[in-house]
Amino acid sequence: MRRDKRSWGGGGWKKWILPAAFLAAPVVAALVLALTWLSDPSPVYPGRLRIGVLPDESPAVLQQQYAPLIRYLSARTGLPCELVIPASYADLVRDFLAGRLELAWFGGVTFVQASARGDALPLVMRDIDREFHSYILVRPESPAKSLADLRGTRFAFGPRLSTSGTLMPVYFMRKEGIDPETWFGSVGHAAGHDEAAYQVRDGQVDAGAANAQIVDAMLTDGRLTPADIRILLRTPPYADYVWAIRADIAGETRETIRGAFLSLSTDDPMQTEILDRLGAGFFLPALSSDFLHLRNIVDAMDYGD
Repeated sequence: MRRDKRSWGGGGWKKWILPAAFLAAPVVAALVLALTWLSDPSPVYPGRLRIGVLPDESPAVLQQQYAPLIRYLSARTGLPCELVIPASYADLVRDFLAGRLELAWFGGVTFVQASARGDALPLVMRDIDREFHSYILVRPESPAKSLADLRGTRFAFGPRLSTSGTLMPVYFMRKEGIDPETWFGSVGHAAGHDEAAYQVRDGQVDAGAANAQIVDAMLTDGRLTPADIRILLRTPPYADYVWAIRADIAGETRETIRGAFLSLSTDDPMQTEILDRLGAGFFLPALSSDFLHLRNIVDAMDYGD
């Protein structure tokens, strides 16, 4: 894979790395979660788990990606589990808030939106989610060596409500004094991260922003090759994805689901497949405090709803 060994903003980006709160010990996180879940005013004991996921790739890819997890959760919880792929990021939030989902795989922005009313409680994060990254992609033959070289070009962000595809790339660009709407010749939004990468590959745009983990997976499984794209830049780290559950679900059920994720281990070949498909080495307890800095960014950039 061809990558330029360049850091965002020529090294000055380090002051924007997120605070040490993201490194809270799992034991502390588990204790806080336990205290939070001690009482449920009107606990709901669901007869099934409708599990919504971000439509950040094609439905066919998502069905294949999550199928082993759905089977695993059904067996571990004793509840029939159903995968729900909404039409958009906004639909995922709407379905969750309307009670049409019990469990959801949110990005940072969508979690902030879903948790604003207190309806979403964080359960777990992957090991990679407290220090996540976005890529800026170009064609291999592009002469660009920095963001400055992309002035006047055609640029594609990911979905509008994507943390890694839009919010954080825009945030870091603005820290460099670049307003995407005036810096680039044209700005668009792809429906998914895979589509953003394909638009760069196919020459529909000159550069694009996408989820680093998804791009890495595409390069690994052959959906992309080093002849298709070049990774121009990688953003500084930030907190992103989280599995969250509705706040009205009974504490015992929450703990069962959370325990199922935390029990996933590479010591078991079947569980290794689940982790591999989810892009995780293991899962960690998640807290609302993990997203405090991101929540401030969402509010400052008017992404609240």
